[in-house]
Amino acid sequence: SNFYSNTIGDYFYSNTIGDGFGSNTIGDGFGSNTIGNSFSFNTIGDSFQNNTIGYNFYSNTIGNSFSFNTIGDGFSFNTIGDGFSFNTIGDSFQNNTIGNSFSFNTIGDSFQNNTIGYNFNSNGNQTTPFLSKNTEFRNNINNVTSSIEIQNQNIDVVVFKSPNGTVKQRYYDDSNNLVINNL
Repeated sequence: SNFYSNTIGDYFYSNTIGDGFGSNTIGDGFGSNTIGNSFSFNTIGDSFQNNTIGYNFYSNTIGNSFSFNTIGDGFSFNTIGDGFSFNTIGDSFQNNTIGNSFSFNTIGDSFQNNTIGYNFNSNGNQTTPFLSKNTEFRNNINNVTSSIEIQNQNIDVVVFKSPNGTVKQRYYDDSNNLVINNL
C-alpha cells in the first residue's frame, strides 16, 4: 500500500516492498530487493540490486551500483557515491557523505555525521563492527591510506586531523601502547 509518486527506470523486478514507498526517483536495474516500510524521498542511481533494507530509508541520494547490502532501520539523509556494495549496516546510519567504492564493511549502529572518501573497504566484522559517532575519523583527508609501517598488518587504524590541521593516524601496538604518527 501507499506506492505513489515514484519515477522508476527500466528493469524494476523481483522486489518485496513494505508500506510507504513514495516520492522516489529510481534509475534502471532496481531488482531483487527486500524493502521495509517508509522508503521515500530517495534519488537512486542504476543497479540498486539484491539489498535487504530496514524501515525508514528516506531522503537519500544514492549513486550507481548499490548492491548486496543489508541495511538496518533509519538509513536517512545520506549522500552515497557509486559502488556501495556488500556492506552490513546497523541502525541509524544518518547524515553521512560517502564517496565511491564503499564496500565489504560492517558498520555498527548510530554511524552519523561522517564524511568518508573513496575506497573505504573491508572495515569491521561481525564481532567488532566499525563504529563512528561524530568522531574525528574523516577518510576524505586527501584520501589518506595508512603508512607503510602498518600497511600490511591486520589492525584497526583511525585517521584524523589534529586541531592545527596535521593529518595523523593512531592505533595500538602489540603491547597495547597507543601509537600516533603524522601522515
